[in-house]
Amino acid sequence: MSYEEVVRRYLDDLHEYVHAAITTLETTPELSYRPVLDRFLRDVAVLYSEDVDVIFEPKRQGQSGRPDWRLYNKENLGLYGFVEAKALDSEHPINIEPFMNQIIKYLGIGQYVILTDGLEFIFFSPENPSITNRYSLVDKPLRGKVGRRDQINFLMDGRLREFFKESGFRYSSEEQLIHDMAIRAKGLSECVFSLSQAPLNSGFNEEENRTIEILHDVQSTLQLHHDPVLEHPDG
Repeated sequence: MSYEEVVRRYLDDLHEYVHAAITTLETTPELSYRPVLDRFLRDVAVLYSEDVDVIFEPKRQGQSGRPDWRLYNKENLGLYGFVEAKALDSEHPINIEPFMNQIIKYLGIGQYVILTDGLEFIFFSPENPSITNRYSLVDKPLRGKVGRRDQINFLMDGRLREFFKESGFRYSSEEQLIHDMAIRAKGLSECVFSLSQAPLNSGFNEEENRTIEILHDVQSTLQLHHDPVLEHPDG
């Protein structure tokens, strides 16, 4: 498919999915578009490289600070970047201010970030975090279903082509490597802490109890050898 065909199919799917969510009251329109967006990301990735793999992170993992999607190269495992989705808004441009701490956290490990509300896509670069590149698939405000005569913004085609141009390795100085490892270590501590809060023997079955026990063991190991703060994380 061409870029225009991928975008128009996505917009058709987006309209139908959100309309169904509203009429059936099955879910909120703000969250309902994520499965549709997931397919769109996979479709556009194929346009630029057959080696791109798209990993969707379930929203429940948000407590551990993970982005919604990771896009990486299946051959060399190099990352292209992250995609973070926020509430769908067909009326207004994305206000990036509430999300900047989260964006800066992702940029801090040297990866590109795309912030989107399903219609608007904002590209952030680790080299220039304060500079944003905004692209909308169609102009807002969006009224109803996008027709064949509605103008598709083709500028994002070129920006995505640049985004997927290369992944490869990232070279770091010793100081930068220590800094990056510290960020990842902090993220690991936060992740383990969030997953190990269930009391021992509180699972529904023996398998769950064993998993909880393992998570407590991991927290104890990290507390002893890596992060003593885990003993009293709220202190």
